[in-house]
Amino acid sequence: MPNTNSNLPFFVSLLCVLIQIGCRERREENTHSIEILPHASSNTSAEEILLRASGACLAKISKLEELDERPSDGDHHVKAWLEPIEESGFVPEFLYLVVEYGGLRPVEDMEELAQREMILRHDSLKVGEQHWFVFSDDFDSSKYPSKVAGWWRHEDGTVPQDVIAAIENDRFKSMPHWDETMNIVFSAAQNDGNIDVLIREADSESADAVIFEKRISGKFRWMTIDHYNGTYEMEWPADVELHTATISTDGKLSEGNSFDLSPDSYRINYAFDLSTGRKLAQWVARDQEVWLMQAFQQYEKVTGEVVIDMSFELMKTGGIEVGGETEKWYRRAVRKYESGELISTKVYRHEHIKTGNEPIFSGSGWLLIDQDGQEN
Repeated sequence: MPNTNSNLPFFVSLLCVLIQIGCRERREENTHSIEILPHASSNTSAEEILLRASGACLAKISKLEELDERPSDGDHHVKAWLEPIEESGFVPEFLYLVVEYGGLRPVEDMEELAQREMILRHDSLKVGEQHWFVFSDDFDSSKYPSKVAGWWRHEDGTVPQDVIAAIENDRFKSMPHWDETMNIVFSAAQNDGNIDVLIREADSESADAVIFEKRISGKFRWMTIDHYNGTYEMEWPADVELHTATISTDGKLSEGNSFDLSPDSYRINYAFDLSTGRKLAQWVARDQEVWLMQAFQQYEKVTGEVVIDMSFELMKTGGIEVGGETEKWYRRAVRKYESGELISTKVYRHEHIKTGNEPIFSGSGWLLIDQDGQEN
């Protein structure tokens, strides 16, 4: 299972997406009361920011809330709450507009922050006004608040026509995100029982710019791009540059699957090599909110052969014999292979999980109890 701490920036973005989805129904109930002003636009292009954008909207400012969280780590800021009129993709519930920075920052950092000439300021918006916004992970923090890559007052009629078209055509329905390290854009769209994953070069949407395209069975949960090992189970090569796409799903295993698990519903994660599109690893956990591993496999990058195979089992007896406090215990067996031959086996007991009902992450906390038949 990927280490959630290493993926915290992505989970923050994902949480915003989930909040947005949950609020859409409430927004739709209120749209009948919003007066939509006639659209006016300019002939200038916003394609440069749209290529890396995650969403865009025309929104009414429904509330301005001023908060001062100094002298603690917080800022003196304004929350500008958005009531979307037209939208596509990721749209936050509110904008965080700083009046004065707070926190225990170094003096030089405070001086640099104070010198910013923000285009969208804490006093730029008024309740009841309508504004166009483009949101992106690629934004200029010296000019705009977090995630805002473009802003235009509706009444000015200066919004580029391609921003309006992007919203009308729902260009960002697959919730794309920009990865700065590789300068790529990645997205995942749910199509019935399948997930269509697309990764492209950030500077183009042409067919030639597509790096990676994959259809996965299941219901989409989240996706991240990893440039280092963010997992407990997967072994990352020390001498090879590796970039992976990790996709989390609610899926099903078929009869006769390689894990010898019953054909049923599970939480299934996949890791794919971005350079080849080959599957590097697969995690299988119980179909429940608390992550409880059932199986894991890692595959050789070129041949696709299994190099690590892990099986997990909740045992009803034998826990005290292997050093536990109760008869019930959670077991992990790790088998490593080389050129198809088994080269080592290790067996572990989880220090805290015994019944599977504990709200504990099963990716760590393992105690070695047996290695190639030798008790520890």
